Amino acid sequence: MTFTPTKTHNQFMPAHSAIAESLEYCGHDPLAAIMTDMHHQDKAELEAVLPSLWKNVIPVPDSQSLPTLSLPKETCIFLLSTVYQINTHLESIMNDAAKVKEFFIAMDME
Repeated sequence: MTFTPTKTHNQFMPAHSAIAESLEYCGHDPLAAIMTDMHHQDKAELEAVLPSLWKNVIPVPDSQSLPTLSLPKETCIFLLSTVYQINTHLESIMNDAAKVKEFFIAMDME
């Protein structure tokens, strides 16, 4: 599992600004992507400290022109609201994951 701070990146900007220098110093390619769910707040600042993020970018078309997302019929969505429900489902997921070579899951927690 990977947990990431997702509200704003401003407290991480000094560290982020050093990423480009560190990658170049070590002979790596520039950073191509970074995750944030606050793109409207973080975009300009992240692009300022990591200019490689805006190179060769094709903007996403207006959302009105995109098709409506539809989930496959076998998709399961669970709304868990108690500690017991969350612990039970996470334990089940971890048990299933231990039985197979690859296991993919998406979660959103508030």
